[in-house]
Amino acid sequence: MRQLGISSEKHAEGLKRLTDAVHKLKNDTRIFLQIHHAGGRVSSKISGLQPVAPSAIPAYPGAEMPRALTREEIAGLVEAHVEAAARAKAAGFDGVDIHCAHGYLVPSFFSPLTNMRTDEYGGNLTGRTRFLTRSSGGSAPGWGRSSRSRSRSAATNTSRAGWGSPQ
Repeated sequence: MRQLGISSEKHAEGLKRLTDAVHKLKNDTRIFLQIHHAGGRVSSKISGLQPVAPSAIPAYPGAEMPRALTREEIAGLVEAHVEAAARAKAAGFDGVDIHCAHGYLVPSFFSPLTNMRTDEYGGNLTGRTRFLTRSSGGSAPGWGRSSRSRSRSAATNTSRAGWGSPQ
């Protein structure tokens, strides 16, 4: 698989060249790095990895069955998001954007259709958004006032049984 990544220090050098080039542009140009995990949208045929999700519920009809994450794995993924944000800062990014749309890992925690957990990462909306708040809360320290941590999400998951504006 070929895509931009910051899952290890080996990516930082090339990304630093990129951020340096962007910062040389006029108009005080900023550059953010988007952090994401495909979760249940991973294809084992392409990646060789089993899809994972909050619960063992396919991301869409016909998708591979993901394995439900353990609490320990969730804690590790939270830490991986925080570490990715720290590497992004070291590589010169002005902030990070945590991807919370398109059925990837983070928004699969949000929806009662894909999150049937009974622990602190499930249940009400506070529990279902805990993965994001822990992932993004840990990425803010050390960035300073000129940097940002943000996320994007769909307003609904387009199902009456799912989540939307009333929540």
